[in-house]
Amino acid sequence: MKFLFIVALLLGWFGYFTNNVFAEEIQKVNFSNLTEIQKANIQKGEYTELGNQDRILLVYAYDKGACQLPATLPNTGKVVVPLGRAGVYYNNSWLTLTSLFSYISKTNNNSTLNLQHGGEIMATPLTYDIKTWGWTTDLIARPLKGLDIHFLFTYQEPTYKKYETSITFSDGYVGKINATGNIVAEIPKVLIEFDPSYMLTKDLKLWASFRYFSKTYANINDAYYFNGHWETFGGVNWRVNDKLDLGCTVVNFLNQTGAKGSIAGAELITKEDAKNISNVLMTGSYLRPFTVEFSASLKF
Repeated sequence: MKFLFIVALLLGWFGYFTNNVFAEEIQKVNFSNLTEIQKANIQKGEYTELGNQDRILLVYAYDKGACQLPATLPNTGKVVVPLGRAGVYYNNSWLTLTSLFSYISKTNNNSTLNLQHGGEIMATPLTYDIKTWGWTTDLIARPLKGLDIHFLFTYQEPTYKKYETSITFSDGYVGKINATGNIVAEIPKVLIEFDPSYMLTKDLKLWASFRYFSKTYANINDAYYFNGHWETFGGVNWRVNDKLDLGCTVVNFLNQTGAKGSIAGAELITKEDAKNISNVLMTGSYLRPFTVEFSASLKF
């Protein structure tokens, strides 16, 4: 009986050993993407109909530490950036005006998304395209002596293309993202800049800056968004002499409040999900509060 027990134990151990050592896992990889160490520690396998660029590789358990294969091979596709512009330009003694339409796109943007479900965070690689078209008008005017006015207006529509990915979490939940056609997160459609300045004397300048950012989406699925807002600045610059400059700047003199940027961990939230979420604390970036700053510049 003891002999049979020992034999059975040895057979069980041998079966465990062989299952862990010789059990095959078949993975399809691009052989040219492997390192020299990886190439030396795996069987090259049989060629597929694709020839040398694609092979079936047999990876054994005892080699995994030496030839750990990436979950997803790097994207080596070409990056194409077509750009087109057309517009008008006008210039005279007191006015400079430029107005143009533009189109630009970019293929094969590589990124890694950190997707969150419950308390688990998983990373998934992603390759996507992006395109935008827009209209921009830029104006610089000097209607009066000492008065300069700069005005900029931009309308743009940046969108994702081929933006799809999914990942399975440990509890079986499959997180999916399909943002194709969505407006790119954190990018406003409308931008306005208005920057007047006036020289009170040849050494004393009064200036202001108004910048408007329209509604921006805070996650990839365009489920969350921040309302449009103004960012304002103003101040006085005084050139005391050739060596000393003094300044006073007021930040956010309209005392605007609000948030901007993106919301971390909200990548999987859809518009339907967002309807049921309220009074939840989230992290983000906020507008600078009303601030007064003083500066001095001394040249030696």
